Amino acid sequence: LCFATLTGGRTPVSLDRPLPPDCDLAILAAPVWAGRVAQPMRSWLATGPALPARVALVMTGGAPGRNNMALADFARRAGITPVAQLYLREGALRDGQVAEAISTFCAGLVPAQAPPA
Repeated sequence: LCFATLTGGRTPVSLDRPLPPDCDLAILAAPVWAGRVAQPMRSWLATGPALPARVALVMTGGAPGRNNMALADFARRAGITPVAQLYLREGALRDGQVAEAISTFCAGLVPAQAPPA
């Protein structure tokens, strides 16, 4: 998988069932490998899944600063910019320093309301 990640190869991926057609938000999660979204997610995105208009992304990884590269990789492959993103760094998980990041991510999941007329 490491070689496939670096060279752009594909990994066979299957889902038990596709996203429901009436889904208005999908939260996708994947680790970050070598500054990119992990190969299984990239392979799945290459199948052209029907994504809802609103997608959120959760990424995990060990190297700080890799999330921006991985987010750009995801957005390019999915053709959509996530409404919310969360990067959970391995060390922060161990130290329990993720509550604020999770709160910010969850707030981004709530659609903006139009102001009353």
